[in-house]
Amino acid sequence: MSALGAQPYKNPDVPLLERVENLLSLMTIEEKVGQMLQLSKVPKESKTIERIKEYHLGSLLNVIGGRRTNRLQKAAEETRLGIPLLFGIDAVHGHSLWPGATVFPTQLSLSCSWNPELVEQVGQVCSKEMRATGVHWTFSPLLDVARDVRWVCNN
Repeated sequence: MSALGAQPYKNPDVPLLERVENLLSLMTIEEKVGQMLQLSKVPKESKTIERIKEYHLGSLLNVIGGRRTNRLQKAAEETRLGIPLLFGIDAVHGHSLWPGATVFPTQLSLSCSWNPELVEQVGQVCSKEMRATGVHWTFSPLLDVARDVRWVCNN
């Protein structure tokens, strides 16, 4: 549990800008940098917990969810400032790494249906399944548009 007591950043009744300013004023430079880090999952949960505490991680990528997500979130809550983790996952087929979740075609395949309503329904199902396991942020559906001339074929 944080030794900082009842700080304004923890109070949802305090205006957002005031909460942000309060939290930033309490953070060390290491904590600020750590909040910008997104670590891809590591094999051992204990090693991930060590990194949460050592590097002040702000986000984890490709953690499957469920109980593991809860344990990692608990570790973040027990840090000095108790800033929750943001969990993200590449979900180009839906929450396909979670047992029993729906597996969808890739976005390129879905686009071939020319059915925006279907694609929206896929996104809603994916969102619901992700939230149920503690995932906050998904990289799906997506549209990868080449914006760099190095990615364009020049024949």
